[in-house]
Amino acid sequence: MNIVKKWHPYFPCGIVGLEVWLSKMARSGLKLKSVNGWKFTFISSEPKERKYFYYSSFGKDKGITYDYLRAKELYALRKSELNKSAFAVFEVDLLKVDEKYDRYVRLRNRYYVNHYRKLTYFWMVMLILCVAVCLIERSVAPYIFTVPAVFLLYSLASHFIMTFYIGGKK
Repeated sequence: MNIVKKWHPYFPCGIVGLEVWLSKMARSGLKLKSVNGWKFTFISSEPKERKYFYYSSFGKDKGITYDYLRAKELYALRKSELNKSAFAVFEVDLLKVDEKYDRYVRLRNRYYVNHYRKLTYFWMVMLILCVAVCLIERSVAPYIFTVPAVFLLYSLASHFIMTFYIGGKK
């Protein structure tokens, strides 16, 4: 059994792309064994169609954890070594995929799109406030608005990436 380790950066806005990448790796003969941050460990296997469900835990305090655990309970491939651990990703049993599974995926995706939309609004307001403070109080350093500007760009990019991945469906 050949072990292959790959480093693959991702952010919650790119989870759908990450799932696609993992499936592509499986079709090329690499089966996901474990995940540690951005480091993925694969074992060589016969090329096979596999589907993965990823969940970023940044939503755990919002109640999405239950949905992830329920989806894993219903749709995880039982014989997969990956699914016996507490990773944020599980291998899906393709024979169990149904409309309810698709609903879990849509729920997760909609949560992330809404999260990034709210972040965009928040950082937009913060940027406006910082610019207003700089205009009113001349002694404030003008670069104070760079932090909200950077986070606004990140939020906007994340929102558009997530929206692109899910095809604009909300």
